[in-house]
Amino acid sequence: TLYKRYIVASDDLIELEGTIIEVFQGGNFLVETENGMKIKTPTAEELKIWEDFKEEIMPDVIDAFVSEEIYEKVTSAINE
Repeated sequence: TLYKRYIVASDDLIELEGTIIEVFQGGNFLVETENGMKIKTPTAEELKIWEDFKEEIMPDVIDAFVSEEIYEKVTSAINE
């Protein structure tokens, strides 16, 4: 089965394509890309946990690793 999904990380989208090689309870599964990389898809609950964590740490990340000005420019460019 061919599988194609957009993975959301922050406001970025990463498109992955591969073959479903295992199905798990809870609605997630293991996908193998054509280069052999295996990826477990997240459940809705795991995505919610990640989104909550991202919102919590984003102010620290902006201050510690990148200026707010640069962060805003990059996110604006991505969203165009």
